[in-house]
Amino acid sequence: MLAQYGINLLAAIPGRSENNDRSEMVTQLLFGECYEVLEEREKWMRVRCLHDQYECWIDRGQHHPCSKETCEAARSGRILLDTFNYIQAEDESLIPLSAGAILPVSQQGSGIQIENRSFGVLQGLTTGPLDPKELPTYSLRMLNTPYLWGGRSTFGIDCSGFTQLLMRAIGVSIPRDASQQIEAGQAVQTLAESNPGDLAFFANDKNKVTHVGMLLLPDRIIHASSRVKVEAINNEGILHETEGKITHRLCGIRRYF
Repeated sequence: MLAQYGINLLAAIPGRSENNDRSEMVTQLLFGECYEVLEEREKWMRVRCLHDQYECWIDRGQHHPCSKETCEAARSGRILLDTFNYIQAEDESLIPLSAGAILPVSQQGSGIQIENRSFGVLQGLTTGPLDPKELPTYSLRMLNTPYLWGGRSTFGIDCSGFTQLLMRAIGVSIPRDASQQIEAGQAVQTLAESNPGDLAFFANDKNKVTHVGMLLLPDRIIHASSRVKVEAINNEGILHETEGKITHRLCGIRRYF
């Protein structure tokens, strides 16, 4: 049986842990991201996201089939850097885009062509990759994005979705979850040795990695917790923005570029 592939042509498709609407959302596929279909059950499809190999269930009604060649082309697509933007579908309806959406390298005039679908570009789309030196400043554009478990977009994002988006903005691919991200990159021993753009990881009482954020300075971190915000950090962990108590216990620092 030939492998079946799909591409997301919506703002964000929820990826669930099980094949039902009440199951938790563990990730999202953003516009232009491709996936391989692994299994089909009634109205659900189990898919593997090709950019990070993450597996989840999506609603069959949100599936748009595509060729393997389209998936391969998407790997070299350009990431959208605009916090929000829009493109126009063929029926003139608008499709909202989040930072992190993937767009074709080549565009047809003022439009975008994906498989058999055409999209109009109503205003300029700012795409990456971004210069790594600009990453700390760019990350501040995400401030106040609401926290959303499983979220990967500027409509709602979780901690590891946020750090994954930031790394992708500079052309660096890292895994989806914090517990996976800490296994990638190179270890940095102390905050004093850290660089802007390094990721800091945090563990619970059972030493399980449960949180991640990006260092702006050795004593400042931007992370998604309730919302994307900047807080102080020391060798023990993150300090609450108003109360000054440790909210997340530091357990490691990694560098990816």
